[in-house]
Amino acid sequence: MNTWMTSTGRWTQDEERLMEELYPITDTPFLSKILDRRVSAIEDKASRMGLKKTDSREPPAENRIRIIERGFKLRTRKVRIDYVLDTRKIIENAITNLEELAGEAHTRATAKYLSTDTRQKWARIETYIYQTINTLTKNYDSQQIAQRLEELNTRVEKLMEEAQEPGDPD
Repeated sequence: MNTWMTSTGRWTQDEERLMEELYPITDTPFLSKILDRRVSAIEDKASRMGLKKTDSREPPAENRIRIIERGFKLRTRKVRIDYVLDTRKIIENAITNLEELAGEAHTRATAKYLSTDTRQKWARIETYIYQTINTLTKNYDSQQIAQRLEELNTRVEKLMEEAQEPGDPD
């Protein structure tokens, strides 16, 4: 099996329309390349849709280019959608982790056993974490996000290096 035949998951309306239009007249291996799906997935979907092959399985040469172009456009759209969905999942996970860190920073910022100066530093870290979360929710610029996360890391490292007080949890 070729590595580029890796699509899985739900079928889009565009893919179903292409199946209705092309399955009856197109060889299944060729269609699997167009839709970026396994041959068995094409056959299963055709069966569920009630599609049958006609006697002529190869589209006319002039239509082949149009079919390839439509398949290419479909696949590039799918890559973009997958990227957005994957990026969104990564950002959601980052936000969840940052919210946990903000909670820990808040606990330290309000801990009575720490000096006022140390508590203020933890409050600034908590604030910066929430600013970073705000950046993540409003901006998908990965370079800016990486810079914010690096700055957060630098600030936390600096705070941790400064003075570790007795009773200050790591």
